[in-house]
Amino acid sequence: MDDARRVDAAFWKNKPLQGRQITSADVLAAYENDKTSLRSGFFLQNLCLQNRLLGNKKVVPEQVIQEFNRAPDRNNKCKLAIARFKAECCLKTLPLRGQQVIPDAVVKDFPDTPEGKLGIARFKEHCCMKGLPLRGQPVTPDAVVRDYQAARAKLELARFKEQCCLRSLPLRGQQVTPDEVVREFPDSPEGKLGIARFKMECCLRGLLLNGYLVSPDAVVRDYQAARAT
Repeated sequence: MDDARRVDAAFWKNKPLQGRQITSADVLAAYENDKTSLRSGFFLQNLCLQNRLLGNKKVVPEQVIQEFNRAPDRNNKCKLAIARFKAECCLKTLPLRGQQVIPDAVVKDFPDTPEGKLGIARFKEHCCMKGLPLRGQPVTPDAVVRDYQAARAKLELARFKEQCCLRSLPLRGQQVTPDEVVREFPDSPEGKLGIARFKMECCLRGLLLNGYLVSPDAVVRDYQAARAT
């Protein structure tokens, strides 16, 4: 871990470093010489979203974006970071330049990259769940599914279908069944953990899986298999 990250970690853990308490100003100063990454921008972003002070002042969204734009090469990583932050501002109703950030403006800011397309899909999911319109129309669960499929985001798609199942949101005019959710999870460590968590919800809610109630023992076995201590 480099010195800047060490100072950053000490601040968030509220632990002294070299005998003194670390302030937010100390962290930002530690990142001053780091001109090649966006770490100082992410630090200000965390302060802003968590309502923490820089010195004795609140960090406003404009400061965060300005810090991201200080990167010498405004590449897709910079654009992606700004778009993701604007998405947070939109969802948390944090004003930018005195105005609320609208969903349409967020979508336009994502770069045309695989990461950008996935970012749009995730943001559309939030809009769908919160009832926020895009282009004047509500975002449907079907639209979210199409975007996740286009981004080849299997894990995110499975997690979204899980939410549709648990919230009784229809897809293609039909209710999503627990069996369909389990089939969507990829055969990966994250997918296996996702299945275990979903089975726990089925167990607690009395939802049938493969025609049977999910027993607590079955949930425990799945968590053990996923090594989810």
